[in-house]
Amino acid sequence: MFKTAIITGLVLIMSQLNINSGILSQTITSLDNKEKFSLEILPVNEDNLCLIKFNLEQECFVKIKVTDMSNNETEYLLDEEMLPGTYTVYYKSKEKLNTEMYNCSFEVYNSEKEIIYSKELIIHN
Repeated sequence: MFKTAIITGLVLIMSQLNINSGILSQTITSLDNKEKFSLEILPVNEDNLCLIKFNLEQECFVKIKVTDMSNNETEYLLDEEMLPGTYTVYYKSKEKLNTEMYNCSFEVYNSEKEIIYSKELIIHN
């Protein structure tokens, strides 16, 4: 409950500062009896805002990108090496992606730069 209130407060602050994306939280956790990797879209009761929550069981390279449904415009939210844990990323669509739905692509790479997990979800605004 307390963590949710903090994240909600951070979302409001980032929105007011016109920040379009960023990592809100990282928790180092063990993913026992769960998927090695997961992705979830959490809608926020604000126009063009959402939280993207994902889990990593191992250190890996992660790419998260958002495109319009015709794959014309792309925004990269993450493109970096990450430690194991649970992350929450804030995303606010820019005017250039002014549409009702977006495609969120999540790719995880091993140390040899091979894709070991990928998932795509639709973000509804």
